[in-house]
Amino acid sequence: MTDAPHAGPPPVPPAVERPPGATSLQPAPQTYGEPVPMAFTGTEQEFARIWFVNLALTILTLGIYAAWGKVRTRRYLYGHTRLGGEGFEYHAKPLALLKGYLISGAFFAAYALAGNSYPVLSAVLLLIGAGLMPWVLWLSLRFNAQNTGYLGLRLRFRGSLQRSYRVNLWGALAAGLSFGIMIPLFQHRRRRYAWSGLSFGDQPVLFGASAKCFYTAGALASVWFLLGFLGIGFLVNAFEEAGLISVNDQGEWVDRDAGSSDLLLAAIAPIALVALALGQAAWTAGTHNAVFRKLGVGPDVAFDARLSTFRLMWRYLQNNFLLLVTLGLAYPWTRVATWRLLVESISVRGVENLARAAAAPPDAISALGDAASSAFDLDLGL
Repeated sequence: MTDAPHAGPPPVPPAVERPPGATSLQPAPQTYGEPVPMAFTGTEQEFARIWFVNLALTILTLGIYAAWGKVRTRRYLYGHTRLGGEGFEYHAKPLALLKGYLISGAFFAAYALAGNSYPVLSAVLLLIGAGLMPWVLWLSLRFNAQNTGYLGLRLRFRGSLQRSYRVNLWGALAAGLSFGIMIPLFQHRRRRYAWSGLSFGDQPVLFGASAKCFYTAGALASVWFLLGFLGIGFLVNAFEEAGLISVNDQGEWVDRDAGSSDLLLAAIAPIALVALALGQAAWTAGTHNAVFRKLGVGPDVAFDARLSTFRLMWRYLQNNFLLLVTLGLAYPWTRVATWRLLVESISVRGVENLARAAAAPPDAISALGDAASSAFDLDLGL
């Protein structure tokens, strides 16, 4: 196939970690076409109808319908996420998820009941839960991969359980004991484990993002948080210098002028919200771009991403405002708007080469991991 002309070399993943069964991670031959942007064709109104029906039926069935609601939600979002005109597929069965929900729910119920009356048992269950978490994450990655498809082929996850414990248990302990210094490294290891263990048909997913990119994103997020903190400090000092407030021995603000504390809080709130949104957006956009700019499928497909920190910050601020004024009922609109922004920041070179991947036999995988990880509200960063 003849190359289409393009400016600069394509974003080829460098030498990266070899997933199980991969034979070569050499740079891709020049078989890329023009970059094809991903698109989301769903609408907020359509998703809102699905979400409200899911919510009503979940309440009426005392939570049982949650499994069907999750499948409907993912099928809508995946099906309207399109690459080269083709939508993605979600194949999970609600009954499989329901079984996982019941098992994880029983564990949570036992922990809650033991909490007040049997503190020793509660502590034991907490330790058991922490020890099982890497296994749960491993199951979740395998289940979600097996039930995600494109062009009639499904993903597979071949990461080892042993590595899941090394990354998710020991990595989390190291991040905590280092007072947060190793958090970017821990997040990088988690993403590398999740992505590099995947394959599309018989083609391995290649992950080449460096930990340095995660530290850069973390540093930028910290700068925005620090600037917000300094801005708040400046405001408080200005109010004190103007004689509007004072601080008593207990560290509490005391009004010298009626309503000064309320005015100060009203001035602090937008600074804090913008700083938090900027910090979160800097981290999310930085790690998102770092991952997808060094991601490939086999030797002939490469991803790219151009997610703007400031567009994402504005999206977060809009989401928070809508959720606040609607008491959470605007969630479907915020979910779709954020999903669209993330999806449409990604483009792919060599989309036509994905059709060359050969199907691999499916695995028999339990839905327990996906259900339990949802119950723990864990973000795997995929």
